[in-house]
Amino acid sequence: MLVALFAAFPVSLALGNVLMTLVLVLWLISGHWRERWASWRGNPVAWIAAALYLWMLLGVLYTPAPWADVQQHLQKYFKLLFMLVVISLMTSDEWRRRALWAYAAALMFILISTYFNIWWQLPWSRTQNQGWGQDHTVVKDYIAQGLLMSMAVLLALGGAMYRGWSKWSRSVCLVLACAGLLSITHLSAGRTGYLCVLAVLGAFALFAVGGRVRLWLLASVFVISAGLYLSSSAMQERVAQAVAEARSHDSGNLELTSIGQRMYFAEKTWGLIQERPWLGWGTGAYHEQFCRVADTETWCEAGRFHPHNQFLFIWVEHGVVGLALLLALMAAPLYAVFNQTGPRAIVYAGFSGLFVVGSMTHGSLWLSTESHLFTLMGALLASAPWSQQSCSQGRPACGLGKR
Repeated sequence: MLVALFAAFPVSLALGNVLMTLVLVLWLISGHWRERWASWRGNPVAWIAAALYLWMLLGVLYTPAPWADVQQHLQKYFKLLFMLVVISLMTSDEWRRRALWAYAAALMFILISTYFNIWWQLPWSRTQNQGWGQDHTVVKDYIAQGLLMSMAVLLALGGAMYRGWSKWSRSVCLVLACAGLLSITHLSAGRTGYLCVLAVLGAFALFAVGGRVRLWLLASVFVISAGLYLSSSAMQERVAQAVAEARSHDSGNLELTSIGQRMYFAEKTWGLIQERPWLGWGTGAYHEQFCRVADTETWCEAGRFHPHNQFLFIWVEHGVVGLALLLALMAAPLYAVFNQTGPRAIVYAGFSGLFVVGSMTHGSLWLSTESHLFTLMGALLASAPWSQQSCSQGRPACGLGKR
């Protein structure tokens, strides 16, 4: 059921939620609590995720928010606890590989659909426009698809560096990585995806190999990034639009533009943080407090759901402790491979980078698709380097791929 969940959530959240519920029920009735505890005991990600959710529960004690908002937050962030379920089940390399292949298959479906949508109107595609250079978002919105496709590029680059595969297989991975990059930069209007591309390529340059070759890879990443930008009119238009929206906001224009909204939300949320920086306002308090300081009812309705920034969202409600736990959750994959190079290091470091980008521009743990991505994939990656079963048997990799 858990492998099926990894195949389902990128394309169907409804099916993913059903499978998540089934996994939880089966996990609760299956027992094996001693083995469960062993998988958590030495795993820092399990403790960080549990601590962050516990801190949110403590925030219920002092929040001024109505119960409906509190309940919504506890439901949204419950996936932090579900990370412990995934970690306790994915204790073997075999099951981790199955989950990873299921997830990769779902991403390949999205990637292939994106290119098919250039010529044909696919009934399951969110966009119904043909032609090269158009926005071909297949699932959810272009922010979510940009994150998913960036994860696909990251996995493909890791596969291209995996020496355990044949040259043919590694070449296929490289082709898929290039196709994924072009789908983000040339077939999507999502600026978050553009930042994700930089995070993924940066992780590849820094963690693929060591020594002087790393400098050449960094230079190559710069050239590739410049080439992608110069060859994509859609990308140039979206970047120019972002600059214009930012300047418009600075001049006092309060239009509901994408960048203008984010800047306005950040200003008001930062003001709320300064009022209660240490403990925050409490679980679920952001919605009413934002409307309290919003200048108009229009801005209240635009920004009351979330501030389009997970860092500020956690900080305003859960203070410095909540922010520190969030940062620790993001940094854990990078910490696990900090002094390593190779495919595993690329994937882990790149995942941390994507987590940061998704949190800067949207609600990485709040919105459905993003939270599925970062909690489920985060737990899958976390189950590998600190897995009690793998490491206790002296396996050199203790991860998804051997160097």
